[in-house]
Amino acid sequence: MWLFRPNRVVPDLGNTLVHPTHFRGGIRRGNFTSGVNDTWPLAQLEVFSNGLRIGPSARMLRPFIPIWEVQLDELSESRVITCMGSKGIRFRTMDPNDWIVFWTFRPSDVIRYLQEHNVDVDENVLRVPFRHPDR
Repeated sequence: MWLFRPNRVVPDLGNTLVHPTHFRGGIRRGNFTSGVNDTWPLAQLEVFSNGLRIGPSARMLRPFIPIWEVQLDELSESRVITCMGSKGIRFRTMDPNDWIVFWTFRPSDVIRYLQEHNVDVDENVLRVPFRHPDR
C-alpha cells in the first residue's frame, strides 16, 4: 500500500550480500512542483548482488515513502550531485524520467561501498538546481 507516490519494484534483485550494509539518508523524486524530499533519516539505500533498493528506513514509513528498485544493468547514471549544500547520489535508468536522488551525510562512504559492489559512480560533483535535481 502506497498512499502518495508510486513504487518502482523489479522482480529480482538477487540475494542480499553476506554482510548487508545499508545507509540512512533522504530521497528526492520529481521536480519542485510535483516532487517531494524525504529528509534524513527517513530513507535507506541497500545494495543487493545485482541491484539497489532505496526506500523507507522503518516499516511504519512504508505508506509514505516510495520504494525504488533497480537492477545494476538498468542503471544509466550514478552521479554525485550537490544542491543547496547537500550532497547526494543521483541514480537514473535508461528512461530519463526515471530517477531518484539519495541524499547522504556520508557520500564518500556510500560511493566507496557502491564501487566495491560494481556500481560505477561518477564522482565529478554536479551542482543541480533545487527545482529540478534531474538536470
